Amino acid sequence: MKIPDISVDNVPARKGTGGSAAEAPERDMAGVFIIEIEELSHVYMRDTPFETKAINGVSLKIRNNEILSVVGPTGCGKSTLIQHLNGILKPSSGKVIVDGCDIWERGADLRKIRQKVGLVFQYPEHQLFEETVFDDVAFGPRNLGMAEGEVQESVKASLLFLDLPFDRIKERSPFSLSGGEMRRVALAGVLAMKPRVLVLDEPTAGLDPMGRRKLQNKIRELQKEQGTTIVLVSHAVEEIAEISDRIVVMKEGGILLEGEPGEVFSRHEELKSANLLLPQYTQLMRLLKEKGMDVRDDIYTLNAAKDEILSRYP
Repeated sequence: MKIPDISVDNVPARKGTGGSAAEAPERDMAGVFIIEIEELSHVYMRDTPFETKAINGVSLKIRNNEILSVVGPTGCGKSTLIQHLNGILKPSSGKVIVDGCDIWERGADLRKIRQKVGLVFQYPEHQLFEETVFDDVAFGPRNLGMAEGEVQESVKASLLFLDLPFDRIKERSPFSLSGGEMRRVALAGVLAMKPRVLVLDEPTAGLDPMGRRKLQNKIRELQKEQGTTIVLVSHAVEEIAEISDRIVVMKEGGILLEGEPGEVFSRHEELKSANLLLPQYTQLMRLLKEKGMDVRDDIYTLNAAKDEILSRYP
């Protein structure tokens, strides 16, 4: 099951914004949320001298089939927040509701929750441990109780989707692969569980530019072709500008800003307070406007900046 690559240049821009990221497939899903977070707080090492409040009273709704990016400075609570989405961490207070189910309510099935919400940590290749690629990717589906035939089918589909040749690598040790291949194998292990929501913590960290672009294209494919909701944690503002439907900016354990990319990047003073820079193309357009050029400054991608300049100064 291999879905054709989607070129960034062929993805339509959002109307009314300065971006070139993929629009979500047309759907009647207004007001439909796959995850709802209500007044969530988390305290590490409570009632000790080392007590730390990592997140404080966070409320957030994640829509079906959107790409939501969470950004912020180191220590703002991003990673703590996403570890609540499938029950790795238990809230000190507040609720996490996945597909209508309060995941910490008595009787909630955390195994089913973790099938719906797959979490891929930063540097996921460090989590590989089985003797063969096949067994590593199959570990999650087997733990979910999938029949072996379904496991085989799911493992093969996930590897092929990530451009990994199933027959050539299935019996190889994952530790004999290149760094990029190891990362894709680790990601395949989560995709093989067929999650409705995929949470990625700094997914492009350590990848070269080509590897980052390929992974971005795969993320778009998952959203566009398979209807997967994507939650990205990143500090790379340039990357999330291209791919996100919405952006959440965190600071000191709370949400500072939330909105579409154009809305968020127009709030440059608040971004500066969170030690975040505007995307380089937004900075460029603001500079050109300050120099007297009649251009929009709500632009945040290369193609949109090029189009704007050429349309004003052909």
